[in-house]
Amino acid sequence: MPPVGSAGSHRRVYAGIFVLSMSLLLFELTLIRVYSATLFYHFAFMAISVAMLGFSAAALTVHLYPDRFTLTGLHKWTALWSGVYAATTCISLWIVFRIPVNAYLSPDQIAGKLAVIYLLSALPFFFAGLVICGVLSVLPRHAGALYAWDLVGAGIGAVLIIPLMNLVGGESAVFYIAALGFTAAAFLGGRLWKAGLLFAAIALFLGLTNPGFRWLEIIYSKGQSMRNLDVLYNRWNSFSRITVIPFKIGTDAAPQTWAPSPRYLDKLPHKRHLSIMIDDGAATPVVPFDGVDLEPVSYLKYDLTSLGHRLRGSGTTLIIGSGGGRDVLTGLLFGAQKIDAVDINPLIFDAMNGKLAGFNGDLYHHPGVHGIVAEGRAFVRRHPAAYDLIQVAMIDTWAATTAGAYSLSENSLYTVEAFQDYLRGLKPGGMISFTRFFFRPPRQALRLVSLFLEAAEREGIPSPERCILVGMYESLATLVFKTEPFTHREIAKFKADLKDLGFQLVYAPDERSDPYFRQLVEMTDRHAFFDRYPYDVSPPTDDRPFFFNMLKVKDFLSVFEEQEGQKFNYYATYTLIVLLVLSVIATLVVLILPTAFKAAAVERFPGRSPLLTYFVGIGLAYIIIEVSLLGRFVLLLEHPAYAASGVVALMLISSGLGSMTWEKSSARVRPRLLNIAFLVIFLGLLFHICLLYTSPSPRDLSTSRMPSS
Repeated sequence: MPPVGSAGSHRRVYAGIFVLSMSLLLFELTLIRVYSATLFYHFAFMAISVAMLGFSAAALTVHLYPDRFTLTGLHKWTALWSGVYAATTCISLWIVFRIPVNAYLSPDQIAGKLAVIYLLSALPFFFAGLVICGVLSVLPRHAGALYAWDLVGAGIGAVLIIPLMNLVGGESAVFYIAALGFTAAAFLGGRLWKAGLLFAAIALFLGLTNPGFRWLEIIYSKGQSMRNLDVLYNRWNSFSRITVIPFKIGTDAAPQTWAPSPRYLDKLPHKRHLSIMIDDGAATPVVPFDGVDLEPVSYLKYDLTSLGHRLRGSGTTLIIGSGGGRDVLTGLLFGAQKIDAVDINPLIFDAMNGKLAGFNGDLYHHPGVHGIVAEGRAFVRRHPAAYDLIQVAMIDTWAATTAGAYSLSENSLYTVEAFQDYLRGLKPGGMISFTRFFFRPPRQALRLVSLFLEAAEREGIPSPERCILVGMYESLATLVFKTEPFTHREIAKFKADLKDLGFQLVYAPDERSDPYFRQLVEMTDRHAFFDRYPYDVSPPTDDRPFFFNMLKVKDFLSVFEEQEGQKFNYYATYTLIVLLVLSVIATLVVLILPTAFKAAAVERFPGRSPLLTYFVGIGLAYIIIEVSLLGRFVLLLEHPAYAASGVVALMLISSGLGSMTWEKSSARVRPRLLNIAFLVIFLGLLFHICLLYTSPSPRDLSTSRMPSS
């Protein structure tokens, strides 16, 4: 075994840091998926917070107790703490999976349990941080190379999370991550390498056998026990956990419907329906169908979501977020010639075309139906002027991607630019049908109208106020939009259907019943309306795609006064405040107090404040750039998980290569590298300024698309 300080020893240390960092980032991304499945989508931010806390506590520990991290004992303590890290990844989640947290309660009611989960999740990052920070402190001359291997390993981990989740799922993945941790201990451990490989083999064995023996499984999800459920299908991928369960216990339960007509309740069958659960939060129903006879599912014709089909359902239909196929059956009932059923989640098609095919009549292979795995907005952008009807009914998953990028209900389906894509995807006379919640005062439905008005203005659509129809029943509304004014015949049919079904008219070009919709449509200065309205119903854009987050910043505490609507959905904003308080308390206890009690051990050196400011600035800039790139790459790669993985990997690996380049370059070359960097920055700013002054505005583009008279 090479002695400490030799070239061979350094190579083993580099390899150990590389594997440990890969394992560590995989664990962080796994936590994001686990939090989304067991708690709720907005808790995904907590994974990043606990990682930073654990690392900071480790760095402080190394600084306060340097005698515990010496060069002579390098192999021993690096192997020890790498092994402890690997073990605690499994142990901490084994405990977390057994803590029932009702995520539908307000965060202050579950703050105690959240604090326990917070600290348990931070432990693995603390122990791994001891290794990385300790090695950097005892090998300062090799800091550039160590940092490079650290970042490159983490970057590769960001890529590996996708196949890992797709192949083994969130629970079993933890054992494979632990195996990497033990492998790192083998590289770092000198003569202890055999012990590291032995424990790595044990972790691999546990991972391989976990699906059968369930050594590690989620016991509580959203506060409910998972052990008593009749689970028919359960799989993970990189951005969701899909579980299929009966909609209600018993075979004579009523079907899962959104807003059935009160006048046709006798049409509702009493048959067993299934639910496809996404991260045990959002659900999409699976309707029993024999593949031939549509009469048993004819009750779908009398649901509020059918209004678009009643107006324009006999042609070519695109269903975005087809899920369990309920809207596909509605399209078939109204004689659609062709139905493109698009869903971003391949596991839904895997379940529908596989284990559930006999139950749903192999719906996605029905004549005229095409099941397509794609991001809905990207798909319609590739098929301009192709559809008579585009339907988007109740599409939101409340699931966090592997980067937490969609944590506050960020959704690129509900932006102005997305609406422009939908409008361009229509044939002449085509329609778009949206179904969303309708609370008092209106929020989601009203925001859809503001989205359409802004998109119509950009597209140069004349008289957009005459291109809107809105009907509602109880807490849901269906909105139908066109690229040209609705005809008198279409308006009359819409009203007649509402009357026949017992639904309520909200808005029509000739009868603007609801005062809020009327004000929004008729006001010339819509921004004044948005400022006065109690909720944020301004049109989201790709730069600000938070459709569901409608609480204004100054009103976030009013979430406690909500009496109507999905109150838990507004908790996302408040949750961030509670998690911030927990983070501040944890920082005080773990970082500030130890520093105060050991003030003498904190080294003071000239120029410390500017140096700290420099690194804080780098960190903030890094995160800001990463978040900006995530939003853009989602549209480019057409998938949030791939975008998150690609952006994180690209930034980490390129940073690692930069660190390695600086390490290998001579003192004469380094000033040239800085000059090149500043030149690239200058050219980038110059290019951006040129784009600002030469690119046409959205209104100019829309005017250029208007047909000449």
